[in-house]
Amino acid sequence: MTIDDNPAYGSHVYALCEALSRTRGPIVELGCGKYSTPLIEHIARLTGRYSYHLDHSQEWLDYSVHYSRKILVTDWRDTSILREIGRCGLVFVDQGADGLARLPWAIEALSVADIVLVHDAHIEDEPHYQLRSKLIPCATYHHFDERLHPCSLAVSRVLGMLDHWPV
Repeated sequence: MTIDDNPAYGSHVYALCEALSRTRGPIVELGCGKYSTPLIEHIARLTGRYSYHLDHSQEWLDYSVHYSRKILVTDWRDTSILREIGRCGLVFVDQGADGLARLPWAIEALSVADIVLVHDAHIEDEPHYQLRSKLIPCATYHHFDERLHPCSLAVSRVLGMLDHWPV
């Protein structure tokens, strides 16, 4: 496992903090990371929330340590674990090196989460990361957070969850 200091890997931090502050209940992280995993675990611990961390790498799962359930994913095509986890406040979608794996998870997450936050939702020159146009029609509400690049997309089917999101 290589933990790179590339600041683009943490471009979701503002959006993730905003989504965490707007939700209650369990937090699901799809793809552990240097920035997101410690932040999610810290907020979960402070607020008494439970977190689930899913990754295809045991090394990355070992990176998460507090108040969490770690789930090793052997096939990113199987999204059924979200239905098994059930209703949750936030699903953070940031797994794998292939953006195509994120779309079915984000769509499935809309049925169980108040907010679904997708990192790298639109990278102009990479077709596998042009998820914004594919995901917005599946949601009732959306906010494209462009404060840092690559951008994050928050989507929801719950009234008011994305009102007054900072720009």
